[in-house]
Amino acid sequence: MLRRLILGLLIVSSFSLRAQLDDGALAPDFTGLDLDGNTINLYDILAEDKAVVLDIGATWCQPCWLYHQSGELEEFNAAYGPTGTDQARVLFVEGDVKTGLEDLQGTGSATFGNWIEDTSYPIMSMGGIPALYEVFGLPFTYLICPDRTTKLVQQIPAEALAEQMDLCTSMDIVPVPEFSTVRSSGCGLLQVDFEDRTWPRGDSYLWEFGDGVTSTLREPVHLYAEAGEYTVALTVGNAYGQKTLTKAMIVSVGEGHPASNRSVGKRDTMGSGRMFDRGVQGLVFDAHQDFILSSATVYSDKDDWRTFVVLDSADRLIARRDMRIPVGEHRIQLDMEIPSGQDYRLAMWSDAWLYRNDGGTAYPYSIDSLVTIKSSTVPSDPTGFYYYLYDWKVRETDCKAIASSVIDSKDLNIVIRPNPANETLVIESSELNLPRAQVYNLSGQLMTVNTSDHQGLLSVDVSKLSAGVYIVRLGSQQVKFVKI
Repeated sequence: MLRRLILGLLIVSSFSLRAQLDDGALAPDFTGLDLDGNTINLYDILAEDKAVVLDIGATWCQPCWLYHQSGELEEFNAAYGPTGTDQARVLFVEGDVKTGLEDLQGTGSATFGNWIEDTSYPIMSMGGIPALYEVFGLPFTYLICPDRTTKLVQQIPAEALAEQMDLCTSMDIVPVPEFSTVRSSGCGLLQVDFEDRTWPRGDSYLWEFGDGVTSTLREPVHLYAEAGEYTVALTVGNAYGQKTLTKAMIVSVGEGHPASNRSVGKRDTMGSGRMFDRGVQGLVFDAHQDFILSSATVYSDKDDWRTFVVLDSADRLIARRDMRIPVGEHRIQLDMEIPSGQDYRLAMWSDAWLYRNDGGTAYPYSIDSLVTIKSSTVPSDPTGFYYYLYDWKVRETDCKAIASSVIDSKDLNIVIRPNPANETLVIESSELNLPRAQVYNLSGQLMTVNTSDHQGLLSVDVSKLSAGVYIVRLGSQQVKFVKI
């Protein structure tokens, strides 16, 4: 009787909302921490052939509290969660960035009670989720099927949730291979991170990287050491069969070495400002030519996952990076490939809890012929604020030629092994009286290495060098080698 009364009050108390994510649309993926510090990724749960009930509310929302108190999600979790049939997972997301742990504990000023006590399923505090799911107004509840399709079910009884879950499409099918890369072009030596987008995920994977090397990992990292255009094939299988996807010339490695990184944007947090909780704002910039946004500095007030995106003027996604950032100052690696274009927005699809300046800005920040950061996204005062990412490191995508004085080792009858090298580089020659070797990076900086001469062989310790292309100088001669 009490449960029916609560559900009745819930219907009366609910206010209107507008859901832009249509039934049947693919659920946006997200990664975050629950209150116990566990990392939860939506797609990882769905890949285990489990449905997800995503209940998004706020501690100050009365209809949210009434549904929480009704026990319907507890009943559903007991029957179908980890201790039941293990068909589903329930996630509660506190969707207001302004609330905190004390509100979830029932001791804050914006809460109806203790949301944590006697709750058997994970609770996540992620204020960016409502925007990610394009829903305005709270509460809302989605059922997400294992095929990643969504259905807005709102706050219905446990039995009705189970009936909706039974309508999910079976995942007993052959996987459909799909993949993407974090970076697909570079110079001289290119490390490519391959990201699996196959659904349903397979039981077996075979990657053919186009250079004779293969991998059976789901998401491998591969190093291309020679210039060329590479075609990559992915074969994914399960108990129902296998399929292959081939992408022609998806990886491009040019001759020479990458351009040096250059700095653009506000260098630090000098000026007034504060930690800004919401990720709703960002920076507007023009790309005068294709370039790579290599890294940037952030000042974080919260250990959590963040999602950085670059959008064009029509809100089309150009690049996305998801990463966990701890508290403090950190330089984060972005490696975003940005095509030439105007009015791009570098923003967030998550909470921020990153530093925002509201004084001391000096727009535009520009590198001639490459990039200009024009303003923030704040309509009322676009040049009065600077958001999140400081001291961008950017570079051109074109490869730079190695100095003409560098000679192929074959022309000097020099043997360098192994090349690429990891720990030790061994140099021998039948024609040269090998002097002490000096190692330089492609910017001409002398690197600190240890060398030794043993039985006519020159041994160079390269273990402490970063991966890349280097020049070893032997007297007046210079020879290129690769460190992996």
